[in-house]
Amino acid sequence: MIMSLSIRLIGSRIMVFKKDHINPYTKQQIQENQQVNLEIVLDASGSMAAEIGGRPMMDIAKQSIKEVVQSMPANSRVGLRVFGHQGDNTDAKQAESCAANELVYPIEKVNVAGIEAAMQPIQPTG
Repeated sequence: MIMSLSIRLIGSRIMVFKKDHINPYTKQQIQENQQVNLEIVLDASGSMAAEIGGRPMMDIAKQSIKEVVQSMPANSRVGLRVFGHQGDNTDAKQAESCAANELVYPIEKVNVAGIEAAMQPIQPTG
């Protein structure tokens, strides 16, 4: 059986919901050694250039993703998707930016260095 987790980035915190160790979809007990498949979605729209406490939201998001990936069980499979990373905020490129959605790191056995390398060039764009 494959377990899914719901993850949300809230400020600089990522919340993983695993209420009472019960899978909310199957109503079955969640076992700690189950394989986890996770696709992390990173917003690269222009709004991620805004700052919180003097730090760009993009930097906060990347650091949060790194921390989550580092804490994943060794048998986890993790991938990274990015959206809003193409085009720009001009009227001419807005449609391209809004449509941009790409799996930049495939869902495979957790690899912190690989996901970090995939995130490195991503900057707030669209």
